[in-house]
Amino acid sequence: MDDMNTKRNNSGFTLIEVLTIMLVVAVLASVGLPGMTRMLEGNRLSSNTNRLVSSLYAARSEAVKRNISTVICTRNTAGDACGGADAKRKDGWIVFVDTDGDGVRDANEDLLNVVEKLDTGMEFAEEARINITFSGDGMVNSNGNADYGEPGHPGAGTDAVNFQLDSDHDRRMICLGSIGSIRTGNPNDSSQVCHSTRQNCR
Repeated sequence: MDDMNTKRNNSGFTLIEVLTIMLVVAVLASVGLPGMTRMLEGNRLSSNTNRLVSSLYAARSEAVKRNISTVICTRNTAGDACGGADAKRKDGWIVFVDTDGDGVRDANEDLLNVVEKLDTGMEFAEEARINITFSGDGMVNSNGNADYGEPGHPGAGTDAVNFQLDSDHDRRMICLGSIGSIRTGNPNDSSQVCHSTRQNCR
């Protein structure tokens, strides 16, 4: 009988043990959750960055393969043509074969890629429209002039383009060189920022 009472008294946890376990769990949660949140945010940022990188590669590859112009531009609501002046990068973009070279998708021109709007919390640092043309030799025309592959820093008179995608705590850069080179980097690291003097950024 005494043995049964002893076993009954020793079963379960004491109040102090329960409180100790709760304290340990609370500490682990407070340390681990922010790190987990940052990790998930970083994964989403990388995923959204890769969507634009993939579209740029698809546009350039198809231009070279077909030896014809292709265009990547900010999409309209329907996702079947370029958007108007109020279209924003974060709302998505399209890639199409520009058979007549006018920068406008006609009904008979193949639609290669349609990208939906970016995830919530993902923003481009500059919300200008995307309007880039690749020639049949893979060169870039980003400023609407007649010349492709004009080297130099992004800006007026050059075809190089820097995209920066931001989240709450991080950011990524996509460098599109005037000759069609595509690379990603961390804009916080000066060694990864796109410069016209680097061969792979021209």
